[in-house]
Amino acid sequence: PVCVVVVSDLVLSVKLNRDRIVVATLQEVYVYTLDHTPTLLLCYSTSVNPAGLMELCTTTSLLVFPGVDKGQVSLVNIAEDSKTQMRMIPAHTGPLAILALNMQGTMLATASDKGTLIRIFDTPTSLLLYELRRGTHSAHL
Repeated sequence: PVCVVVVSDLVLSVKLNRDRIVVATLQEVYVYTLDHTPTLLLCYSTSVNPAGLMELCTTTSLLVFPGVDKGQVSLVNIAEDSKTQMRMIPAHTGPLAILALNMQGTMLATASDKGTLIRIFDTPTSLLLYELRRGTHSAHL
């Protein structure tokens, strides 16, 4: 069977796990059920996100995406169907260029559009674990 998800804005990215479809547009992230008749569960606002940045851990249902403020990362467990569990990490001062989760969803790597720093955070505590400096000149990541 074919299921249909209607999104009014341009779809920039899509992620799936066993029971959710997550869609990123320029300034929003939508979470739907993954079944014959997808139902919109959650909608999150983001900063301007032209690359459709987001990551979904398939083992823990952790979803990460740009926060409303520039350089901020939002973390939420979408299996809980709740906005109350959202956490924010002030990762960078500039816009985000990269988001990546490890397989277990316990670490998050981020980089800003400047391209000089990669930061790795512990997702359960939101604490910075590592900061890797590439140099002082900007680079496209």
